[in-house]
Amino acid sequence: MAPTNLRLPYLAWAHTHSARSPYCLSQSGMPLPDPAWFGDLAGLDVLSYATIDALPAVEGRLAELFGVSPERVVVTAGASAAMLLASMIWFRRGDTVAVETPAYQSLAAAVEHAGAQTVPLERDPAAGWKIDLAAAQRALAPANRGAAAGHVFITNPHNPSGAVDGEREIRGLADVAADAGGVLLSCEVYMEYAHNEA
Repeated sequence: MAPTNLRLPYLAWAHTHSARSPYCLSQSGMPLPDPAWFGDLAGLDVLSYATIDALPAVEGRLAELFGVSPERVVVTAGASAAMLLASMIWFRRGDTVAVETPAYQSLAAAVEHAGAQTVPLERDPAAGWKIDLAAAQRALAPANRGAAAGHVFITNPHNPSGAVDGEREIRGLADVAADAGGVLLSCEVYMEYAHNEA
């Protein structure tokens, strides 16, 4: 049975003790976008939590900017909410999810909340924090997951190292997940900080 009370040590600390720290460790530092980016929607309060009335317009504008249909865009109250929603959509009880480590705690918590099991997918500091595709294949081998689906769940750029996985690595991880009957979920909320060539 999925846990009914998710308790993440970092988030508990951030809500109760972070104000005592001389360093800001509880905010992402992600800057707000330029309101002009939203075009005709700039008059709406879209830079905080969008109201239900504003959501269709915001999702439509994002769909236009990214060249997808509006049905493929869902606005959430932050990346953690998006990861939890994606986990609930894709992961099922009995599935195995290879979760990068070290990792943002919300990834494993979202997997467990969906009723799936996690297996670690090491990011090697000696290799620039890149994921070894062979390690991903081993993590999702039938012996580790049985007949259930196997998925891969990462952040890109990696949180906390900031390493960026390129097209070859991302396509490779997607192929590993597809071969295991699953999907690759990649939280890319910090991609704006990546160098242009990445």
